[in-house]
Amino acid sequence: MNKCISYQSFAQKTNSGKIILDIASAPLYEETDEDITTKIENKLQNPNTILFIPATPSSLGRGDVASNFRYKHDKDINNNVIERWLKIFEIYNKNKNPVVVTSVCRNARYMTFKLLEDGQVRILNKNDYSLYINETLIFKNFLESFNISLEKMVKVRESTKGARYNTYMADMIGFVNILNYHYHPEMFNKVLLEPQMITPDCKFYRSEVEGNLMLQTVTVNGKEWTPKEGFSYMYFRKQDKLTTHMNSFCMLDEAHMPIVYEKLFDMLTPEDNITKSKVREFMKDIMTYDRLSDYWYNDIDDAFTIFMIQNCYEYCELDDIDSSILKDLKLQTQKWLEEM
Repeated sequence: MNKCISYQSFAQKTNSGKIILDIASAPLYEETDEDITTKIENKLQNPNTILFIPATPSSLGRGDVASNFRYKHDKDINNNVIERWLKIFEIYNKNKNPVVVTSVCRNARYMTFKLLEDGQVRILNKNDYSLYINETLIFKNFLESFNISLEKMVKVRESTKGARYNTYMADMIGFVNILNYHYHPEMFNKVLLEPQMITPDCKFYRSEVEGNLMLQTVTVNGKEWTPKEGFSYMYFRKQDKLTTHMNSFCMLDEAHMPIVYEKLFDMLTPEDNITKSKVREFMKDIMTYDRLSDYWYNDIDDAFTIFMIQNCYEYCELDDIDSSILKDLKLQTQKWLEEM
């Protein structure tokens, strides 16, 4: 599948609804000819915009950072990615709306989608490797409803080779949590965080560790992590006082993850249900759903998020606005189906 960094606007309308800005990729502007910088910065300055990020902030000492906050293949591009994120948070800092984190830490993502050599997909409990039978069947039927055959999935799975043909479908979780924040903001906890770029030369100034490098080998959840030589990292520190670079972040209480998965699979079923109707209602109420995506970069979750949203418009009655939104979604998914 052809890798693509893309900035898209879905469900555009001229109403007074919120602008949903979902930055679901590292800002790899080097990978596209689009003027993404201007588009994103203009939206960030709009007081009607809510910024959503499927990337969990990490504090110094917690090892590697979320993949959307880095680029591990080139240190110069990695630095550019971090500086762009810092600019994003700086501009959005003037916005009264919080940054909504739609991801959860890896330990809370207990379902693993395993893509097999023959094109089949198994959904496993990542803790004991037991099979989620019903969820696996729902996903199988979901793929078949879009005529995504086993042969096509054999091609698609190569996008997950770097993850040993596994995916958490993190961006699908992310969209569910955009919906959750809209209808149930009480599921989220607010915290004040300050993003920081930690370079290989940064040192501690506290007396007990003065002069020690900030980036060091650490052990997290029993696994040792060592920073890449010459690479910088973006970490976040909690703040209890006003600073110029502080943002308010809303983060999902991970106790709600069973509800998140329940809604995710509601969206994948053929039958219409309350969750799917809420997706249509949400997409109708907002002004636009803007998304920065890294389609087919080391994962398949961006693309299947769009398929999932489209599925909420199938097998039900649609009004003119719904039909227009569905048309936009199909323009994108049809390109992938043809490529498969």
